[in-house]
Amino acid sequence: MHNREKLLEKLHTGVNRNHCPPMIVSGHSGSGKTWILEQFSQRLGEHPHRVLQASPSESTWPLSGLVALLATSPLTLPPKVFELLSEPPSDDAARFQVALHVQRILVEQLQPRTVIMIDDLDLMDLDSQRVIGFLATKLQGAHIRFVGTIGSGPSPEPFANFSRFPLPALGTAPCTRWRACTCTARSTSPCWSWRSTPPRACRACWWNIWKPSHHVSWTAAGRWCCRTAASKARARSCACPSCG
Repeated sequence: MHNREKLLEKLHTGVNRNHCPPMIVSGHSGSGKTWILEQFSQRLGEHPHRVLQASPSESTWPLSGLVALLATSPLTLPPKVFELLSEPPSDDAARFQVALHVQRILVEQLQPRTVIMIDDLDLMDLDSQRVIGFLATKLQGAHIRFVGTIGSGPSPEPFANFSRFPLPALGTAPCTRWRACTCTARSTSPCWSWRSTPPRACRACWWNIWKPSHHVSWTAAGRWCCRTAASKARARSCACPSCG
């Protein structure tokens, strides 16, 4: 957990610099990359930022990732951009034309120091990866920041020059340090509340800890509720935020 706090501090320091190279957080599936972006988004608060989750199901659709990125902001797109986005780019020259037009739009219409965060960059379609790699580098001068996440493998070629921060796997110890009992009703059911969704690795950790004797559920509010099978009725009457 300490390493993740340090990483969040590095990201926050980076986006506030006058010169901020694009940054990516890498790690295997379930290591907490999405959690890092969620926490970073919360810490930015009122600071202008946009968040996008790449869709693996669209990875074969040319420029689908770029279209999704543009949809995260209330941008006015000229007809020329619609024309370029409607036709799959046939070569690098066509991709360059798309990148130049989108660059102009983002510079003119986004607030300075806007932070663009993209989860699972490496799962985007290749055309979007190339265009976004170009934009992330060229928009540094316009003070528009890029933060993304990728898997634990080598960085895709468009992101090879990004500042990379590997995310180590979570173990049991960091998970247990996160817990905080908020039960006001002293029942036999322990309730653990979380500030936001923990990584999948941490959920698996808790499952392994409580599975032999507990019913474990993940609520829509983003909290764990660990209840003994014999006291579900009492858990339902618990007044803490996790069960309430």
